[in-house]
Amino acid sequence: MNEVILLMRKLLIIIALIFGVGQLFTNAAYAIAPVEVFDLQKEKVTESVPSSATIEKEAKKLIKSVDSLVTKIDPIPKTGYMIKVPFSSPTPVHNQWVETELDQAIFIFPVDEKPYVMLVNEQEQAIFLYFSADSQSLFNALKFDPFN
Repeated sequence: MNEVILLMRKLLIIIALIFGVGQLFTNAAYAIAPVEVFDLQKEKVTESVPSSATIEKEAKKLIKSVDSLVTKIDPIPKTGYMIKVPFSSPTPVHNQWVETELDQAIFIFPVDEKPYVMLVNEQEQAIFLYFSADSQSLFNALKFDPFN
């Protein structure tokens, strides 16, 4: 009788482990949202691209190059693109304007203006910052040509 109970416990543990590990891999595969390109004039997402380490690396380069605060009253332009890049793990940002960990960044590419990034801090406040790095590497990683 005790052997039957032990066998049942082992069987339940094995089933729980198989189910748990399967869930872990399933959740990991879907944990990162896709990168989305939003056309400001059309007011809709026009492209959705699976995130990758290369895209994240290029986005982080742009964030590291922030050099000034956007002081516009309305920082969302009427034309251009916004690119939302989710991060696979919290990304620390420490500069004179922001000290936070990011889950995502939204890059804004207005027509005929300098591009900038919107970061949301831990208090849910949006901060808009200009960056100086060239964004072409991000576009290449996304296979996206914004203005052609």
